[in-house]
Amino acid sequence: MIKNKVAFITYSLSGGGAEKNIILLVKNLKTVGVEADIIMFKNINDYKDAYPEIKNIVSLTNQKSKIPFLFLPFFFIFALIKLGSIIKNGQYSVLFGVPHYLPYYVSVVFAKYFHIKSVLIVENNLTLEMANMSWTLKKIHTILIKCVFSQCSQIVCVSYGLAQLIKDGYKINTNKLVTITHGLDLPRIKSDIKYQLPREHSYLFKKYEVVLTIGRLEAQKNHYSLIILFKELKALAHNKYLKLCILGKGSLLKPLSNLVRQHHLQNDVIFLGHETKNVYKYIYNSKIFILPSLYEGFGNVLIEALACGVPVISTDCKYGPREILANINTYKDKTISLHYSMYGVLMPILNQNHSLLRRVAKDIDQFMQDKNALSTYEKRSLERAKSYSIKKIGSQYKELITNI
Repeated sequence: MIKNKVAFITYSLSGGGAEKNIILLVKNLKTVGVEADIIMFKNINDYKDAYPEIKNIVSLTNQKSKIPFLFLPFFFIFALIKLGSIIKNGQYSVLFGVPHYLPYYVSVVFAKYFHIKSVLIVENNLTLEMANMSWTLKKIHTILIKCVFSQCSQIVCVSYGLAQLIKDGYKINTNKLVTITHGLDLPRIKSDIKYQLPREHSYLFKKYEVVLTIGRLEAQKNHYSLIILFKELKALAHNKYLKLCILGKGSLLKPLSNLVRQHHLQNDVIFLGHETKNVYKYIYNSKIFILPSLYEGFGNVLIEALACGVPVISTDCKYGPREILANINTYKDKTISLHYSMYGVLMPILNQNHSLLRRVAKDIDQFMQDKNALSTYEKRSLERAKSYSIKKIGSQYKELITNI
């Protein structure tokens, strides 16, 4: 075992906030004397072009697509044998399991076997994630999650609300829980916002006022309600030059595209595709950034928007947005109308209630016409982003690794 040598075990490095945070952590930990490797089950790295300097990434298989059911046992047996060999030869002092189920389970089991420490990083609302599972699968994961939470050395939660949920829901001792948020590479973001947009998108952002959202095209991100909200917003008299741009990929692209056509919004709602190398140039050129999620664990894209100096609107979902934009980590009350917080605007969780959507649309329209409010939030956004410097977050992880 080598002190200050750790491994982050993850399913893949597909383009999400949790995966980007691993990349930034590995890059930063090296500067503070911690050697960190990334071990993936599937050979997917959406950040290889954005961060080619990160070389210490190992894939347990060459699998990139969905694994056929009949081959699953062979896939896992092969992957676990290779993982055991890597951990043995790597002489790690700590294994980090990064969201969520499979990496959690193998991190704790292998850490126990090799007599080293294990840390699980909780990035999302597990309760709401499991709600959509079948009864059997939900029961299995609930039992296994309780087991690994009780047996791991430490649990890192990316928001205080999430930490409280894990503490109460799984009866975890407070001493085992620590809250460390995601981080930002602020110098890189400052550089990346200066890049030109692709030619096919540049005209769009220059001629129109763009409302931008970024996220996987999945139910959690609630693009359905956002599109209907935008229709209400667009219907207001002075929003002729308003466009909604959606950056991301996912299984709901076709249903969402159909929804756009159904409401005759093909010229006003634009799916920009997937981007992992530089999302910041898109955010920087937008009028506002909006996050319509039903639930989050943190909301990494919110702090990225803040770092670009753009006014931010987010649903007051559990967990993350309230902590980021209002600097409040209690969730006893509920946002029922637009709330002007210190660093951004919180709105109610959107649904198919058209009276709610019309009311919120009118409030957002009023906010977008208020030049003083927009200017204030642009300045506050940059101020708030400094709190999430990856150097600060990296130091917290260094302290965790040292103390454990």
